[in-house]
Amino acid sequence: ALSQRMEGQLVQKTEDGEIKTIKTFPANGQADKMSIGKILKAANVDLDKVMPGHIRPIRETGIVVYCHIRYYNDYTFFAPAPKIRYEYEFTSSTEVEAVYEPVHLGVAWTSPVDVEERMMLTRRGIKLVWTQEGALGRFSFEALMVTIAVGLALVHLVHIIGDFIAKGLLPQRKAYKEATEEDFGENRSTGMEETNMG
Repeated sequence: ALSQRMEGQLVQKTEDGEIKTIKTFPANGQADKMSIGKILKAANVDLDKVMPGHIRPIRETGIVVYCHIRYYNDYTFFAPAPKIRYEYEFTSSTEVEAVYEPVHLGVAWTSPVDVEERMMLTRRGIKLVWTQEGALGRFSFEALMVTIAVGLALVHLVHIIGDFIAKGLLPQRKAYKEATEEDFGENRSTGMEETNMG
């Protein structure tokens, strides 16, 4: 990737589920570089370990490593949205990587006649599969107003439902109804007295 306007980082997901940063990439316009060792470390791959179903270590069987590039700018609650960032996350798999290629040898040394022989050359290594995704956000005044309006409507609805339950379903509904009516009557009479005094 070319980190010309975005800052990036290489992260590792540990066995405990913790995410930690291995390397950061500044927005300096240069290409991101990382060694195979860092890639294997980020993917938690040990070349001397044996994968399930195999008897030879990974350095002899090969392995497929998946790299997920994720773009984001949604880790905030304030406007405007922050700058877009990205991160690399490598995950290992249980797949082996091997390529079989025929190699032509020409004339066989042990044959008295010109007979062309061949053998199969097996290449094993690390195969990287790249994917990318992203979730980008931006501030919207319309969405803010809709959210506020829906919130006020929900508060009013909860108030109506609460009054209905308190006055019609709860055991102490009569006491609650009398208390609310008494408070309403006091407020109304106070208002009338203030009007007459004015």
